[in-house]
Amino acid sequence: MLDVLQRSGVDVRHAGMEPRQIDVAVVAWRVTQVAAELSVGAELRVLVCDAHGRMLSVVTGRATVSAPSRGARVAELREQALAEAVGAISRSLQSQLARATS
Repeated sequence: MLDVLQRSGVDVRHAGMEPRQIDVAVVAWRVTQVAAELSVGAELRVLVCDAHGRMLSVVTGRATVSAPSRGARVAELREQALAEAVGAISRSLQSQLARATS
């Protein structure tokens, strides 16, 4: 998650703001096969906390990727689903990390 944020140019260091902490968890995996297609779904939950551990917000992201079941590798589909879920939440996560608290 941190690597994706850094590569996308996220800079949430603002003058006068305390650092933020994030905790990322995979809260759901789904592997399904319908006919000749294999699908893998992932759901992520990111908690954004202030420097004192006080929760500021919760951001979630979901993604599902599919491939023909013949020759599909579940591990590769899981990695793709995670990458897409991270990508789906990166913009909203960036705004939550930069949000000032009072």
